[in-house]
Amino acid sequence: MPFPSAYASGLVEVLEAEVDVPVHDQSRWHRYGGEPRDLLPIWGHQAQWDIRQHLDLHRIWATLWETDRLGVSLDSCRFTPPWQPGFAEPYGIHWDHDPWNAELRMFQGVLALTDTAANQGGFRCVPSLYHDRAAWPREPIAFYVMMGPFPPDGALRQAQIDSWRTGRCVPWWRSRPGYDRAEPWPPATLTKLGRRLLGLDEWPLEDER
Repeated sequence: MPFPSAYASGLVEVLEAEVDVPVHDQSRWHRYGGEPRDLLPIWGHQAQWDIRQHLDLHRIWATLWETDRLGVSLDSCRFTPPWQPGFAEPYGIHWDHDPWNAELRMFQGVLALTDTAANQGGFRCVPSLYHDRAAWPREPIAFYVMMGPFPPDGALRQAQIDSWRTGRCVPWWRSRPGYDRAEPWPPATLTKLGRRLLGLDEWPLEDER
């Protein structure tokens, strides 16, 4: 999906200014050539929320789930410079969640913040794999932007609200390097859609929309 470039470039500027990511300084790219050094410890900035609560982005997941009543995951960003000798080996083709779990139904997305040539970039997709899912090898792995109904027990919803209020990462990511801290900026300003995606406000019933 084409996405307004101002949102992407705005987040790139934040990554450069707040997390010192050398997007335009190739002499420092080697610092991000290992694993998991390309994962960036930033999850609650206003620039990220401006993207999460964009109406067009929500519309994609609403179409997939056939409902507007969704929550959004508080994912971080990844900076993956072109591979060169000495870097960690690139990820192979993998899935992030068990594709045999019919109850999980996770729909993930990746938003590229910078443009690349058709044969470059940090994401690879092989649609033909879905034609013969039973033939895949079984192994676990990774993460990005995701929307779906909140689980009924409310724990995930409350953990993300607490993360938004305090600036601390959700508990299950705090073992990652740089994630066990509070972000220095105030909580992001949320639109009506953003408040519902986070879980601060309830979605109206389908027949009330």
